[in-house]
Amino acid sequence: MASVAGCYRAAVAAVLIALAGAASSHEVQHDIAQGDAVVVRLVYADGEPFSYEQYELYAKGRAQPVQTGRTDFKGRVLFAADGSTSWRLRTFSADGHGVDLNFDTRAGDTAAPSVAETSRGTRLLFGLAVILAGFAALKLFVRRKKLA
Repeated sequence: MASVAGCYRAAVAAVLIALAGAASSHEVQHDIAQGDAVVVRLVYADGEPFSYEQYELYAKGRAQPVQTGRTDFKGRVLFAADGSTSWRLRTFSADGHGVDLNFDTRAGDTAAPSVAETSRGTRLLFGLAVILAGFAALKLFVRRKKLA
């Protein structure tokens, strides 16, 4: 009986590892550069551009987007900052991958703006902790039912 449980645990671990790899390959990453125009480049974790996906760009304090369209073939969104300094970019593909990104630009500055972002490793560890906590709660619930 113990060997069956061990095989079950190994199979569950293998499935979780496979799913984690597949999920990270469709993660959308970004970088932002500012010059005469602001360029937001979006790529999947494997380096493939987030091409031809619809986006909405909002300026701070506005309910309606100031610009809409599709990313170009390299996964870029380009716009002129024209005085506004806080932005929100929303873009999602048909399969649900995408970003909802808040960032700031600096008026008259050609340096790349800083963007606060949670690292990929932190998100991976958090996801793993949530999964393990779920299994621990399930194990505790099943054990209590057997004792009753």
